[in-house]
Formats: sequence, structure tokens, C-alpha cells
Amino acid sequence: MNPTPTARKTSPLSTDQKLPSRLWIVRFGLLISGSISAYLLSHALTHEQIGGCGPGSACDRVLGSHWAYLGPIPVSALALFVYVSLFLTTFQLTPNSRPQFRSNPWRIAIALSAAILFAAMWFVGLQVVHIGVLCKFCVGAHLAGSAAAVACLQAAWTSGLQHLSKIEGSTKPALRGVRVSEALLAILVGGLATGTTALLQYQFPHRLNIVRVHRGSFKLNLSELPRLGSASATRVFVSLFDYTCPDCQTMHKHLEKALEHYGDELGIVTLPVPLDSKCNPLVRRTQPKHQEACEYAKLGMAVQRVSSKAFTDYDAWFFSQPVTPPLTECMSKATSLTGIDALKKAQSDPWVDQTIQTAVSLYEWNGNITGVYRMPQLVIGDRVNVGPVASSEELYRLLEDHLGVVARKSKHSH
Repeated sequence: MNPTPTARKTSPLSTDQKLPSRLWIVRFGLLISGSISAYLLSHALTHEQIGGCGPGSACDRVLGSHWAYLGPIPVSALALFVYVSLFLTTFQLTPNSRPQFRSNPWRIAIALSAAILFAAMWFVGLQVVHIGVLCKFCVGAHLAGSAAAVACLQAAWTSGLQHLSKIEGSTKPALRGVRVSEALLAILVGGLATGTTALLQYQFPHRLNIVRVHRGSFKLNLSELPRLGSASATRVFVSLFDYTCPDCQTMHKHLEKALEHYGDELGIVTLPVPLDSKCNPLVRRTQPKHQEACEYAKLGMAVQRVSSKAFTDYDAWFFSQPVTPPLTECMSKATSLTGIDALKKAQSDPWVDQTIQTAVSLYEWNGNITGVYRMPQLVIGDRVNVGPVASSEELYRLLEDHLGVVARKSKHSH
């Protein structure tokens, strides 16, 4: 009697014994990538600033682009779904289970791993080619996810592809009960899922309600920020002002005339930049007339946070006053428009301070370009205008030359 060699019997078992350790590597990588994706998703849903990524930073430019969305859905939500799905699937890949009962989880794991790798190539390529910068959080998630995907595919290979198992009465190369052809089909499915996502992003880009300033270094969300003019305006520019600035009072009158002159085509994002060192680090010494500028700005933004309509009414009332009204009078007016409870809640919202700091950052950027830090300021297309305009007609020329806006009279004349 010829004894059966024991090595042939134990080889598959020794391979299987390595599987749990490999799967823990997969899970660790997925925990990292999933955590980063969850953090990015919270940013997309709340619009809060990511730590270490200020306005104009690489992360801000990537996450504020339409490539960060698939329709209205942030791609971080899709990534989180895939990472969590693969993480849960790894617990079905047990080494001691019979292949015929565990082939489907392996097919799913292979498809998800392929999707992760193809997605990493697509989104990193987008950042390099189309956006021109790399988001460190995005790249970190892709690296961790790709490492997990490669480890998962390696586990699939070493768990069965290198030895033969009988399937349906025939002996063919198999992968934990999955034929090689089935494994390749699973990879193809993962690739098609990523390819479909890429095609949809390219053909149907997400319409962001955003005005880009300084070639995308600043992206201002029109759905949240205070604005004057029609909500459907196709030509939008930015006005930086200080509630306690006399020249800003004069500029506001020119802005009102421009809105009347151009009609619904024109919109203005209006952001407060307090000339007060308490909330503006660019101001070294606060002049007496600007002592409460931070409080005025925070009150105005709190009104906006409650209601855009309330802000429009508050703005019209404030700038109709001959001089800057006392802060107590402004508080009374704001309360009458919003209600005391709603106003108090808005005043404690971090968005108020974040919006002011965004305005301050834009003010600093303008100063670096022009070398002048005077107020008010207008950002019209690629032009920065510092200080008040001499007349409404001068403002019209700036808008027509740098924003391409057309007066209502001109349009009716055609």
C-alpha cells in the first residue's frame, strides 16, 4: 500500500491559516479610509471648514469642485458606502467554511476591491490633471483604501487560486470556490461601476451654487452667504464692506443703483470685513469709529443665518440711516425681523464667525494683490477695486468691462 503524501493535504490548510491575518490588514486599511471619508462627508453636509484647509488651499479647491459630487451626492458618501461594505464582507470570508457556501462573499469582495482601485486612479488623476492640486485627505483615503483592496485581492489569490478544487464535478483553477473567469468578471463589474460614476460626473456635472473668486481660490456658496439682487442672477460679484465705514455707506448707494440699472441679471455677494482687531488680525490698531465693528458684523451675519429675506430688509434699513446707528438700535431692528429666540440661536452658530473670517481672508488676498487695504472693496471678475467709486457710472463701466453685464435699457433696445 502506497501511503498518500501528507504535504499535498496540508498545503491548502497552511494557506488558509494565513487568511485571518491578511483580513485584519484589510480591515485596518478600511477603517482608516472609511474614517477619512466620513470626515469629508460631514464637511460636505455641514460646509464647515476642514482642519488645516483654509480658503484657497488644495483641499478647499478639490472639495469645492463639481468633481467632489455625483449629482447632488458627495462622492465621499459613495466611498464610505464601498469601504463599509467591503469591511463587513471580510467577516464572511472565513477560512474553515466550505467554498461552495462562501463563494458569493468572495465575488463581492473582489468586485469592491477592484472598484476601490479604479476609483483611486480616477479621482487622483482628476486632481492632477483637471484641478491641478492634491487634497491630502482625499489622497490619504485613496492610499489606505487601495492598500486594503490590494491586500484583499492578495488574500483571495493565496487562499485558493494557487491550488485546484473540484467544482461541479470538474477540476479547474478556483478561488475559494470562485472560478478564475468568475474572479475576472467580478473585477470587470468593479471597473464598470467606477467607469459609470466617472461617465456620469463628466456628462452631468454637479451644478454648484457657487461664485468663484481669484480663479477658484475662494468659492463662495450663494445658498448661504448674504447677497443682494435676484436669486436667479447670472452675473455675480463680491462686495466687502464694514458696517462702521462711512465710505462703505456711500458705496452701498452705488450698489443699489447698479441693481436697479441691471435688473435681475446682477447679483452681489456682500461680506462684512470688520476693521476691528478683535476679529480681524490684519488690523493692528482699531480706530475709535470701528470699536464695535466686530459686533455689527456678527449681528448682520446672524440675521442672514436666520433668513435671507430678513437680511435683505435689515441691510436696506441699516444703509438708509444717515449715520451708523447705535448697536442697541440695530439689535432691536434685527430682533423685530427674526424673533429673539431665532436670533440668539443664530448668534451662537459657528457659521457666523467662519463667514467673517472667510471675508477677512479674501480682504487679505486682495491686499496682497493690490498692496492696498482700504475699504470698501469690490471683486468684479478678475478686477479688484479698492476704495469707493467716484460715481455710479464708474461702477457701471467696471461691471460691463469685467463682468460682461448688460443694462436693462440696452437689452430692450435690441
